[in-house]
Amino acid sequence: MDTEERVVAVLPLRRLVSKDGNVYVARIQNLGLTAYGSNEEEATRKVKEMFAAFVVAHRKCGTLKTSLDRSSLEWCWESELCRVNYT
Repeated sequence: MDTEERVVAVLPLRRLVSKDGNVYVARIQNLGLTAYGSNEEEATRKVKEMFAAFVVAHRKCGTLKTSLDRSSLEWCWESELCRVNYT
C-alpha cells in the first residue's frame, strides 16, 4: 500500500473557453483529467477535486506512486518538499 502521506504536485493546467464564452475547461493532460464550469474558477476547482479523487482512488489500490511516476508530473511526498528544486 502507498504511504498515507500527502502528495505535493505541480499541476500544469490547460485552460480553455468555448467560442461563445459559456463553457470553461480546465485540463491536467498528464492524467487525462478534464473538468468543465461556467467560469474559469469553477472549472479549475473541479479539476483539482478530480485530482484529489485520483489520489484517493490510486492510494486505495496501492498504485499511487506508480501512477504519478508514469504521469511525468513533478510531484513528491510532503516530507520531501524541501528537496524539490523549483528553479
